Amino acid sequence: MRKSLALLILLLCLTGLSAKVTMKAYTRMEVDKRYDTLAPAELVKIMQSYKIRLDKVVNRSIGTSSHYMESKAPESLLSNFLSDQLWLKAAEFCPEGVDLAIINFGGIRAPLPAGPLTVGDIYRIMPFENEMVVLELKAADLLTVLTKIAADGGEGVSNIKMDVLNGKITNLLIAGKPFDETLTYRIATIDYLADGNSGMTPFKNAVKRIDTHLKLRDAYISQIEKLTAQGKVVTSELDGRIHYSIK
Repeated sequence: MRKSLALLILLLCLTGLSAKVTMKAYTRMEVDKRYDTLAPAELVKIMQSYKIRLDKVVNRSIGTSSHYMESKAPESLLSNFLSDQLWLKAAEFCPEGVDLAIINFGGIRAPLPAGPLTVGDIYRIMPFENEMVVLELKAADLLTVLTKIAADGGEGVSNIKMDVLNGKITNLLIAGKPFDETLTYRIATIDYLADGNSGMTPFKNAVKRIDTHLKLRDAYISQIEKLTAQGKVVTSELDGRIHYSIK
């Protein structure tokens, strides 16, 4: 039963279907292997037919990773790779270019394995229905966001270099240039953060918002396939984009 429920949830994600559930009352119940044999034969048959179709989707090969990557603060191989690819993908929606990208560690739910990569690997990393958004934000609001990131210990960022001393920013470069308080910056992020969640309330002050309606995981699948078509493997490095020190 547990496997059937998981399969049904994945099916809804892949097909874009949604359902509204109204909770009247509930009783907490642990769902474990005791219930596996209770699924009616008719349901098992139906779910098996879906599993065959889903396996073709989630097991589709999209590329190869040079090594195992995980996500952790203040920066990591996986968060660097994901934020970099988000920044690159967002440029397709903004001819003027995108200055930086910001993602949150909380949205990264699994490591990236070494070796062959499938669609299913990306679904495990990005199980939510988040979409890519591009914001135009005044420098003061962006600085507030980056100040919070510095105080919190880091998040996934791209195309910036930030030195942090005792939780406070001491040096900030964006696209290799000193932070300019007179500019408006373009930021690639996810709708969850663009809506002001996880303390990113300044994002709600955006001068302009572009909703791409592109699922974040689809953006990553597309980018990995592009690397594969170019004969490249998925790789990443730690480059000190967020550097902490204490005095």
